[in-house]
Amino acid sequence: MAGLENIINQIRADARSAAAEITEKAQQQADNILAQARADAENIIVKSEADAKNTAQNIKDRAASAADLERRKRLLEEKQAEIAAILTQAQQMLEQLPDAEYFAVLRRLAARYALPQTGEILVSQEDFSRLPEGFAASLELPQGGCLKAEPFSEIQGGGFLLRYGGIEVNCTFPALFEAAREDLQDKIYALLFAGK
Repeated sequence: MAGLENIINQIRADARSAAAEITEKAQQQADNILAQARADAENIIVKSEADAKNTAQNIKDRAASAADLERRKRLLEEKQAEIAAILTQAQQMLEQLPDAEYFAVLRRLAARYALPQTGEILVSQEDFSRLPEGFAASLELPQGGCLKAEPFSEIQGGGFLLRYGGIEVNCTFPALFEAAREDLQDKIYALLFAGK
């Protein structure tokens, strides 16, 4: 029986040794899995931090871009308002010129826009009442041009209308300023804001 007991003891020893080896391998595998999980977790943390920084930077960049766009938009609106005010002021100054200068401007406009035919120069009632004697006859018109001055209640803002039968040439200050608005805005912008 001693032989049987030795065999049983040997089997127990082998089983303990195999169990210890299996336990050791299982522990190594668990340690490896844990180390890999820690490494994966660290990578996830690093990537998450990098993503968060990128997201934060993108938000910051977009906010800065939006703020800059809003600043430029407001600056443009202010510049446009300033240019519009200057154009309005220029038109008002033209309307309020002393009579001699005002009618000299009207003479230059008539010389520029008159057609070589007979027609009327229509001015506001206010301008008609202060029209210099012989104004229509003093106009430098193209060959064959002849204008008769008449009051016209619909004219607002200075200047005149030239009427040739069914043709009208609008030389009122508001119409002339509107027709030249883009060019005038560009010139004023260049004068006021060049290099800004």
